[in-house]
Amino acid sequence: MPSIVQVKVNTVQHTSQVSKAGTDLNYVEITGFDSTNNKGFKKRFFATKKDGTATKNAETADSLSQDDWAEFTLDDTSYHNVQTLKKINQPAGMSAPSQASPESGNPKGTSKGGGGYKSNPEKEKAIAKSVALKAAVTFYAGNQEVGADDIIEMSYKFVDFLAPEAAVDGEVREVTEHGNVIVNPTQEEDEDIPF
Repeated sequence: MPSIVQVKVNTVQHTSQVSKAGTDLNYVEITGFDSTNNKGFKKRFFATKKDGTATKNAETADSLSQDDWAEFTLDDTSYHNVQTLKKINQPAGMSAPSQASPESGNPKGTSKGGGGYKSNPEKEKAIAKSVALKAAVTFYAGNQEVGADDIIEMSYKFVDFLAPEAAVDGEVREVTEHGNVIVNPTQEEDEDIPF
């Protein structure tokens, strides 16, 4: 059974792509906030028919702008294809976060809640370290002569590339003349230890 979703529109974009058969395929892509399911929304559908004329859904999409409301009827396949699209007034009791864009003066393209990007330095550092370690493991895959220390050293090189500001707190990193990173954890020496 088809489902109906009510969406606060953020963007309407036309794109084209060449198919494997060499024909141009023209699409309309709509992004926004699905207030029916309380989540982000992104759907792409054909903009033109085989004869080159615009589809009814594409014509409706062209009449939409940011913060307009639209009602989509989606089929019950796993792809949830767009069957119908119509412009509607804001439904009673429905709300959606603001979808401000960089052009409207919102810095760095961050959104006040509509799926925009919000910087989180600690999370970015953790992601950079994770990606770097995975890259180092992949880099040395199959090399039996490499130990864990070599992999860790290489991961620091990758972290330096991905996010130089992602240095681990409390570590001093030195780079040798050959570009190797030496990690020396800084620790306060305990004078009570006799060795």
